[in-house]
Amino acid sequence: MHTLVLLLCLAMAFCSLSTAHAESIIAASDEWCPFNCVPGALREGYVVDILRAVFEPAGIAVDYRLMGWERAVEEGRRGHVSVVIGAADDEAEGFVFPEEEIGLDHFDFYVRAGDPWRYRGPESLLGRHLGIPAGYSLAPDMAAYLKAHKDGMDIYRTAREKPAEHNLRLLVEGRLDVIADDGQVIRYLIHTRHLGDAVEYAGNDGAPVKLYIAFSPADPRSARHAALFDKGMRALRKSGRLKALLKRYGLADWR
Repeated sequence: MHTLVLLLCLAMAFCSLSTAHAESIIAASDEWCPFNCVPGALREGYVVDILRAVFEPAGIAVDYRLMGWERAVEEGRRGHVSVVIGAADDEAEGFVFPEEEIGLDHFDFYVRAGDPWRYRGPESLLGRHLGIPAGYSLAPDMAAYLKAHKDGMDIYRTAREKPAEHNLRLLVEGRLDVIADDGQVIRYLIHTRHLGDAVEYAGNDGAPVKLYIAFSPADPRSARHAALFDKGMRALRKSGRLKALLKRYGLADWR
């Protein structure tokens, strides 16, 4: 009798554990700290923290992975990835976007310390070896100019899992003249890699762009997940928990 009771208890415990997260989502992007950092790290990135705070209380486990940006979008399009992190609304066509953004993208330019060059519009990039992440969206005027003058431009597009860190290293080594990426990401790298004396800010391409998480168009759960994210994000902001999550990264609410 005691053996039977013990077996029943163990079975119930196992069922409870197996159903605690009966559903899961795969979130992916290239490394873009402080938005999303190294999986399993003490600080995985504030967007990953938000995803866990929203979905895990609803019984949905978050499996966060790093991969190149273009691959993450393609895997999302196929349904192998549930949600991509850090998409502008023109970077993941056909995906399901929530209403709530997860931050702002300030596209900044950086050069080596002592370089007098400053960004004065797309034409100022002629003759400069520019490094940008592959697949990232650009301001319309810049994208049009680069396309029209592609034969005269020297552009390096990296598709690595850590494009910002890779391009920053190439800049410091003198293998690139200019890099462009989200200013918050570059500043975070400069601070954590102690490169404040090695590089300097050289301008930006204008107004910031809203960033989102984008849900797979091939996943039938995406509309429900997007609605759940909106509800959870608003609750985090209202309760003050979003402020606390951002504070862990030295950030403030962008609104």
